[in-house]
Amino acid sequence: MALNVDRLFLENLPQKFDLADRYFNPTFVQALKIIGLDKPYQRAQGCYVYDADGHRYLDFLSGYRVLNLGHNHPVVRQALADALMLDWPNMLQMDASPLSAALARELVRRAPAGLELVRFGNSGSEAVEMAMKFSRRATGRSKLLAAESAYHGLTYGALSLSGQPEMWQPGFRPVVPDCGLVPFNDVAALETMLRNRDVAAFIVEPIQGEAGIVVPSDDYLPRAQELCRAHGTLFVLDEVQTGLGRTGKFLAAEHWNLEPDMICLAKALSGGFVPVSATLMRRSIFLKVFDNIDNCVIHFSTFEANNLAMVAGLATLHVLDSEGLVENSARLGALLLERLKELQRRHEFIAEVRGRGLFVAVRFGTPRTLQQKMSWKLARETAEGFFGQCIVMALMKHHRIITQTAGHDPDVLDCTPPLVATEAEVDYFVNALDQVLQGCKDVLGPVWEMGTDLMKRSMENGVALPSLQRAAAGRPHSRL
Repeated sequence: MALNVDRLFLENLPQKFDLADRYFNPTFVQALKIIGLDKPYQRAQGCYVYDADGHRYLDFLSGYRVLNLGHNHPVVRQALADALMLDWPNMLQMDASPLSAALARELVRRAPAGLELVRFGNSGSEAVEMAMKFSRRATGRSKLLAAESAYHGLTYGALSLSGQPEMWQPGFRPVVPDCGLVPFNDVAALETMLRNRDVAAFIVEPIQGEAGIVVPSDDYLPRAQELCRAHGTLFVLDEVQTGLGRTGKFLAAEHWNLEPDMICLAKALSGGFVPVSATLMRRSIFLKVFDNIDNCVIHFSTFEANNLAMVAGLATLHVLDSEGLVENSARLGALLLERLKELQRRHEFIAEVRGRGLFVAVRFGTPRTLQQKMSWKLARETAEGFFGQCIVMALMKHHRIITQTAGHDPDVLDCTPPLVATEAEVDYFVNALDQVLQGCKDVLGPVWEMGTDLMKRSMENGVALPSLQRAAAGRPHSRL
């Protein structure tokens, strides 16, 4: 008898939060309920999610950059359906898959010069861990370097490179040794750390995601690459969030004409359907890891090149090309930045608008006028991230927009819609944010009423607001 998955989904939908509370993640469910993000989502398509009552929500978060193609893109979905109907051999292990070879070839064609080989995995964390392992073996050095405020994942190796160790590491120490941090966007500090010629790799996000979509100065990454070359250190880009068109280029590395030694990809590589990651590298690195037949499987993962992941990856690249989504990200991202900067000129609560492509953020800060300054002070004294979370709640309650604050900076609002978005979605979001910020000017306004309600529900559930902020924005999400 066949399993009716649609009926299974619909039967469990009304009780999904009760079931998750009992069997999956009760503390996260508690946070969702307090913040008002506990919605009975039933279906999703493109930039929109629909609940069981027929309400439509605009997704301006893209699953933390997993859904570059939007929800349930029909081309990728059909490719996966076709693959499931074919009797291809899969995960034989003692075989060379034509699909993995094809996806590797397509990634290499799009990559910076010098990256010739690809190994696949199942998550961004796994891609980073591979880069860590391969860097040590290829250089014979043990030290690994990352940037402060970086986020590279939560498995033990990736966790060891966390740029916010006091957020993620307590209770899990000791982490992997010989992992250090250097200030982001600080060439002099990096040069000092590399001076002893004992660092295997510098692993860095071209634009920091969880830190609040922080774009470095134009000379930082080219100089970092140059310093790594001069000191025998591998230069590794973590493009898990920035890759696959998110910044208006296929890879963010293209903004600075970088030629790194390795690149880590994941998240959007499968179009949001199945877990997959890829680590692209120079042939010289590969040959130092897999240096003879005895070591031909010195690193592998059981599901690393499964057929569904490879088909999803190939279909995703096809959609990015055929629908011009990288170009759309650049064009629409420029429009979004322009519109948000117009808002900044009208709303003192906006301190900065920044980003590349559709990887955009709004940073809130202290207003100039006395009345609004008092409102901001009240929010800051209530709890860290209180203002940003009130904005998130207001966008959801009054405009049905899904977004969230940055994991490492609660005063930053992520503005990262799918790359299939149009000017209509940008206009709707900007107009909604305009209305919400207008309501912040009055201490007795609707946004502050929502904040009062948030405090009340937090106290009733025995949850401190800073903890709630971390649950909502720091979130226990995977590095797909």
